[in-house]
Amino acid sequence: MKKWIAMLLMVCLLAAAVPALGEEDYTGNWYMTVADVSLASMTLNADGSVEFNMAEQGTMNGTWTSGEGKITVTIDGDGLDFTYEDGKLTAAGFFPVPFVREEGKINSELIGKMMSGEAYDIPEGMTEEEMMAIAKNFMTEYQAILAEQAGDDTTTETTTETTVETPVADAGEPATEDAALAVSILKENMILVKDSYSEKLRAFYFAEIQNNTQTAYSVNKGLFNLLDGDGNVVAEETYFQSNGSSYLEPGETSFACFRVDVPEGVENPSYKASFEAQVNDWARKDLAVSVTGTEIGKDRYDRTVMRVTVANNQNANLVDLRTVAALEDADGNLIWVTQGYLNNAELLPGNSIVLLVNIDSDADTYFAENNITPAQVEAYAYEEIRD
Repeated sequence: MKKWIAMLLMVCLLAAAVPALGEEDYTGNWYMTVADVSLASMTLNADGSVEFNMAEQGTMNGTWTSGEGKITVTIDGDGLDFTYEDGKLTAAGFFPVPFVREEGKINSELIGKMMSGEAYDIPEGMTEEEMMAIAKNFMTEYQAILAEQAGDDTTTETTTETTVETPVADAGEPATEDAALAVSILKENMILVKDSYSEKLRAFYFAEIQNNTQTAYSVNKGLFNLLDGDGNVVAEETYFQSNGSSYLEPGETSFACFRVDVPEGVENPSYKASFEAQVNDWARKDLAVSVTGTEIGKDRYDRTVMRVTVANNQNANLVDLRTVAALEDADGNLIWVTQGYLNNAELLPGNSIVLLVNIDSDADTYFAENNITPAQVEAYAYEEIRD
């Protein structure tokens, strides 16, 4: 299955299962599309041949057959089963994003250039504003998929949930080794931001969390409830919009963000939030990396960013370097939390680098309209350990 595993890594996705195959005509083009961006395509020809194209791997040729309630696509001797439901083909165990008939408005090569700051050509019939809106929605949905990937495995040894609506006063007190795996919320805040593309009002909840037990655990999800004026739950979310290190040693801290759409007619909403700690064998561990400086600044496109300076004090190159940065106002309230990465590069021992972590333009508008002045940045950096 090496070929299929390589394809999986290209888009960093896991999968979900779907029901059995129906009697349909499966020939023709199929597209793996996320928020109007086609990440892969597959053409099933009537003669039993298939053309599969994903990201930078180019076109791979193979064969396909149907029967026994499934479609089997075989490339270089490796077979992968797809099931069909509601006009979608899903490869259970590999791709959580199904293949559909409709092609996205832009492809993975173009979104890659946009995300990396490279020059790109605007497709005919589209505007720059439409392109940026697609890119924004793609990143939102893609991060949600990654968050679901991180928390989708249900094989756990211990799972305990705690609900905290205000910062914990005794957060620094260590728990006994056999105590419940409580997740302490050191700081939290919610803001309501209007999306400039969809014009929906969205609630963003930010929290700084800490492991105050004596057991290392992972925090991949939780529960965020948006409440109306009567205390009724009007929206909820379990997976993070963005977050930092999911693996927390005793005493370690991280940031996390939930996002939900605010239903029409709901005014002055409140919230309840909790985080779930898990001890498991499959969790990906990470190492803390030194952050030597933070500031608010601009990138070369004059976008507001959080500048996080990271130093490599190890004896080896930092390969999978990541950071999570939190923007705070003058009173120390969390007003934005998001992630940053060192993509396709390595940081040599004894060297430093500045990671630019974007702040959403809609958040910038929210700050201006509500007389909120971003004052400082707090950030954590870490390197994921890949076995």
